[in-house]
Amino acid sequence: MKTILAINNSPYYYFRPSNQRSIGYSLPLTDRIVSKLSEIMARITDDMEASLVPGIQLGSESDRAIMNKGKIDSLRKIAKEKGIEYIVHLPDQLVPGTYIKRGFQERLLGLIQGAHGKDKNDFEREVCKRISAASELGSKYMVLHLPNGPLEDPSTIKDYLGGCIKDLLNETGICICIENCNNKHGPYYGDIGRLSELVSDLGNPYEMCFDYGHYLVDGDGRKIEDARSLCSWARVLHVHINDRAADRHLLLGERPRGLDCEVLEKVEKDYIEGFLPFIDPDGKVFVLERNKPFSYGQLRASAEKLVNALSL
Repeated sequence: MKTILAINNSPYYYFRPSNQRSIGYSLPLTDRIVSKLSEIMARITDDMEASLVPGIQLGSESDRAIMNKGKIDSLRKIAKEKGIEYIVHLPDQLVPGTYIKRGFQERLLGLIQGAHGKDKNDFEREVCKRISAASELGSKYMVLHLPNGPLEDPSTIKDYLGGCIKDLLNETGICICIENCNNKHGPYYGDIGRLSELVSDLGNPYEMCFDYGHYLVDGDGRKIEDARSLCSWARVLHVHINDRAADRHLLLGERPRGLDCEVLEKVEKDYIEGFLPFIDPDGKVFVLERNKPFSYGQLRASAEKLVNALSL
């Protein structure tokens, strides 16, 4: 089975926006940015001796595009030309219980961005639309955040993820990978022990997405051994680090001014020496995630660290 090395569809390599909230909601830019990032990832994977397939993770910034037939055709053309695999990350706004807005501006922004997932029928309808879009794109993997609120009960979640969603996943051969999330001050399902158990109970076509950066933020008492025992079987792995204080989405090797470099060194060493070498990369998807401006050199260096740690 192939190993995919991907990056999230970050516009920050291509241009530096003045308003972060505007990112991704400009439909005309999606294929332009994906094309550029595809060239970069294809170049990085081609230059490595490891047998890697380049990929792009399409998230909320691409959601309007994958709902547009013309954009889907354009993205399929890019994938064919560059040999790219797509991973589709479902927007949080689809998931019941997430994006609970309290202030007026936050509530207004939530309405502008879209607030789906009000009940099970809404959730099923919106998710099935995106499964169909992912199938048109040739994607085999999707990623989903779960809520950490009234709907966190496993039996309720199983009910939401059964029925037509499960049927369509089986029909298309796509699996949804459920991601551990940054649960600090947020409405997300973050405990990896509970998440691992939930995904195991759900079974095919559901698997796990392990996000190391999210795992770090929830407390410095978390040990790499726990992550290794509970998450080494994850199908998709989101690769980024932070200083445990906030979900900063730093690339491997990144040491920004003003952050505690000793902490960054420690968490990166734990990941590179205490987690990645124990992962069988065959059939796995590794997504380098960044949500701030970055350079080609930073991205390449991060990819090289990852590949070396996996002994590819």
